[in-house]
Amino acid sequence: MKRFLIVATHGSEDVERATIPFALSNAIIKAGNEVVIFLAANAVELVKKGEAEKISAPNFPPLRDLLSNLIKSKTKIITCLPCAKNRAIKPEDAIAGVSFGAGPELAAEMASADNVVSF
Repeated sequence: MKRFLIVATHGSEDVERATIPFALSNAIIKAGNEVVIFLAANAVELVKKGEAEKISAPNFPPLRDLLSNLIKSKTKIITCLPCAKNRAIKPEDAIAGVSFGAGPELAAEMASADNVVSF
């Protein structure tokens, strides 16, 4: 089993780029590997309650389904706290199953990952 760190930076401004990290993460888990997702920049908006329901990229499953699968599989999803603060998103605004962190958490996940992918 390999461990992947996926860093996502796109939100609703580009639904395809917002969806790809979650679709890839689901595929990686289905293949028997582990994934940690770190959301930065506009991607932090995706964990706001009700936001994933608004995202549907052509030819991809809806983001709400991809995100739900990841949370059910206990995938670690870390939301950049400074990025969230810049967008007035508080931890209580986020869906259940995500955490908040910053540079130290990202650095630790990078150090323990076999592969780091950024979108």
